[in-house]
Amino acid sequence: MDKESTDIERDVNMAIAKETKNGVQLNTSNDHNKKVSKAIKEVTSHHSKLLKKLAE
Repeated sequence: MDKESTDIERDVNMAIAKETKNGVQLNTSNDHNKKVSKAIKEVTSHHSKLLKKLAE
């Protein structure tokens, strides 16, 4: 019984660790996507300004 309960606790701890890593990876991915989105908006804004200057 003792070994079995230890195995169950270990499995639960491993599952929690995996979920935490995936959560961290997801947050990092979201941060990266936000940074990329912001950079694209900035480039688009600069591009629009340059096109307006060329049109003048």
